[in-house]
Amino acid sequence: GCVMTLLFCPRFMIGQLSLFNSELRNNYVVEHWDVDDGLPQSSVNDLCLSDRGYLWVGTYGGVARFDGRQFHLPFAKDLRSKRFIGTYQDSKGEMWFGTENEGVYHLKSDGVLTKYGEEHGLPNEGINFFYQTDEGVMLVGCINRGLLRFDFETERFLPISSHKSLKDFSIFDHEIDPYGTLWLATDVGLICLNTSTLNISFITSSNKSPFLCVAIDTKNDRVLAGNEAEIWEKKRGVPAPRLVKEFSDTILTAIHVDSSGIVWLGTWKSGLLVGSDISDLESIKKEAFLDVSINDIEPDNGKGLLISTNGSGLFRIRKTRISNISSESGLSSKIITTLFAKDSTMIVGTNGAGLNLVRRDSLFHFNSCLLYTSPSPR
Repeated sequence: GCVMTLLFCPRFMIGQLSLFNSELRNNYVVEHWDVDDGLPQSSVNDLCLSDRGYLWVGTYGGVARFDGRQFHLPFAKDLRSKRFIGTYQDSKGEMWFGTENEGVYHLKSDGVLTKYGEEHGLPNEGINFFYQTDEGVMLVGCINRGLLRFDFETERFLPISSHKSLKDFSIFDHEIDPYGTLWLATDVGLICLNTSTLNISFITSSNKSPFLCVAIDTKNDRVLAGNEAEIWEKKRGVPAPRLVKEFSDTILTAIHVDSSGIVWLGTWKSGLLVGSDISDLESIKKEAFLDVSINDIEPDNGKGLLISTNGSGLFRIRKTRISNISSESGLSSKIITTLFAKDSTMIVGTNGAGLNLVRRDSLFHFNSCLLYTSPSPR
């Protein structure tokens, strides 16, 4: 992997960082699985690690269960659709799978697989979002058709709101704040849902553009949301949101706020912006980040950040180092579609190039139906 060093100088304490010369080091071991290894199809759309240690993989060729050694297709013959775009485990340990055009499959704890479709209230649209509230309410997001809740007694999907503007939308990103409010970045605005009462409201931007990303800033007790050219802030206790940043030549794609309040912004073909003050963000102007298109920014087990890109592989930021894990490191593709991380091991899904396991040196492995860390043998 390509490893770069960060200097945490006094200016970084106010939100700026400097990036110094890089050097190539083979710090990561990459294992790769594809169709020849039992993966049903090579485009990985979603990943979910169950509490039993199985990794469920949603692809355009079906859904597979991976036990660390091989892929199993436990109910392939029962599927009407093979195009899976969402996977989720609920509080009972039961699995939910969303498809592109054939509704939802629910794998119950007794092993029974149930399909839900239009006869159960689902539109004939893709299902790519699941979320279960603390009260046990199962929410399902439909591409272009908004948010539904599942009634377990009648086994029907019901609209979450009767508001006309909240019936037809797509969910691009979501976060849950410490107070139990679910924030959804959608193409009709920023939707906030009280998960206890299911009361729902929404915020539209001044330019009416879709909100693409949302982040919770726990240090400053606020929510930040971005569309292609704006960042909006909603502070707790303040009724109205406010526009805090506009961009003229940058398209925003991802936003993350770390525990110290530092804001990290991903862009399309403009790399990474960072700062403690949104009005004074600084771009990481380094060769490795030039023209980088960022898909997602997420925490790395509380020890740093993982940055997925569309064409530049995976970046890992930890303490004073940035590592770039790409095809030069053995990654099967530079286009990252989905990611799961535990300890120092990462499972990386790609667009058309299968699944990768990325681990630091030889200290971490995927084994015995469980993703875990283990000391290397002496």
